Amino acid sequence: MILSLLVDFNDKGSLFSLTIETKNKKKLFKTLHKYSHDVRFIEEKEERGAKDKGERVLSDGSIVLRCKFFGDKVSSMYAFNKSPGKMNVLRMGVVV
Repeated sequence: MILSLLVDFNDKGSLFSLTIETKNKKKLFKTLHKYSHDVRFIEEKEERGAKDKGERVLSDGSIVLRCKFFGDKVSSMYAFNKSPGKMNVLRMGVVV
């Protein structure tokens, strides 16, 4: 399964959008919680997208297909109001 997540690495206030292929969600979330207290589940997909080409393997065997900067938490309330797409992603996010 392929998961879309928002993660604040090292709890610094910057959100990153990750697309990860995994066989076990619980192990993946446990691994990500070593790096951040703020891990948000966005959606689950069946197939890789055209831009999902990463090869970085995490300690639990999951593969990071894509990682990109999403935005700063502090300014998100102001800046994301101008970007409905990003605001919707934040609303969809479920803290795990």
